[in-house]
Amino acid sequence: MSGLDLNFGNNTPQQGKTSLNLSKGMSLDLAKHSNLKNVRLGLGWQAGQGNTYDLDASALLLNGRGLVNDNRDVIFYNQPDTGRGVRSLGDNRVGSTGNIGGQTDDETIIVSLDKVPMNVDSIKFIVTIDKAFERNQNFGAVRNAYIRVIDDDTDEELGIYKLAEEFNLQTACEIAELRRRPTGWEFTPIGRGTVENLETVLIRHGVQ
Repeated sequence: MSGLDLNFGNNTPQQGKTSLNLSKGMSLDLAKHSNLKNVRLGLGWQAGQGNTYDLDASALLLNGRGLVNDNRDVIFYNQPDTGRGVRSLGDNRVGSTGNIGGQTDDETIIVSLDKVPMNVDSIKFIVTIDKAFERNQNFGAVRNAYIRVIDDDTDEELGIYKLAEEFNLQTACEIAELRRRPTGWEFTPIGRGTVENLETVLIRHGVQ
């Protein structure tokens, strides 16, 4: 059984000239894009054969201790916008049955970099499988999933990341993060899988 393959849209028609192929732990310095104000992160996947896989993309706005400052620092399907510069465009419950290699984005999170509060040091992006334990589902059965980072104003794709590790048991994935640096923001792939649901992930990051 193959593992989760996350690919920042390497087959998207709008891939830009500066798009980089990133490895886990590498960083993409967004400050080099001087006019970058709004970042779009798109998630897509191919639904499992004969099953419905509801993948949910969430964003956690974290302080220097790696915790949320309060519950408004969580962006997910039940709380898509709290006025802190990060918003979700909605929840796709099944994914694209024909989505291979990133032709479409099934879920999207927009980050307006200049509107993120100064008490936020990083924004971590999480993907979880809804009702994974009840349905006996994990990322090992999800096909052709990807996430990509894009300049939302120009539609230029900035980064490509493929996650090759086997995720045969994991039900949650910390995919990547945006981190604030003295010179601006940088994007770093994480690629860490865990056996958790969304509630457990949120509690671990300080949600009360």
